[in-house]
Amino acid sequence: MRIFLLVLLLLSVGTPIFAHTTGVSLEKKVGAYTIDVGYDPASPQVDDRIVFDFAFKNADGARAMFDSVWVRMTQNSKTVLATGIAHAKVGGTTLVWLPARDGPLTLAVRYERAGEPLAEAAFDIPIAPKEESGYAWYGIALVIALSGGAIIWYVKKR
Repeated sequence: MRIFLLVLLLLSVGTPIFAHTTGVSLEKKVGAYTIDVGYDPASPQVDDRIVFDFAFKNADGARAMFDSVWVRMTQNSKTVLATGIAHAKVGGTTLVWLPARDGPLTLAVRYERAGEPLAEAAFDIPIAPKEESGYAWYGIALVIALSGGAIIWYVKKR
């Protein structure tokens, strides 16, 4: 049981936690509104989740009312995602997406209220190829350490 808890603890140490406040915020003024799209991580890569946060502001910077935001993502002139997202009553209006290809991503958004468009804009976001992480070495070191500990425990028990 102790070994199970130790393994669980060691595996949870390297778990990343993301928040919009640490990412990138893209703003575009459209008429009387400001479209604010945030995303995290700041340098997205293939097969790493991206959290998008959609905000909509009046000219004075206060939150503007909207019912939904229409999102369309394209890469290499091909649509990779098109969806509508309802405005969240509590918390932020967000979308989590996992890019499958590297290259420039065009994110087009349109804010709507009662089915009528209020403002729309498009942003370009670079998606980098997947980098090899050092977590493989971390896993190998963990297996060696656990194996060594088990051998020592077994030898001392005899």
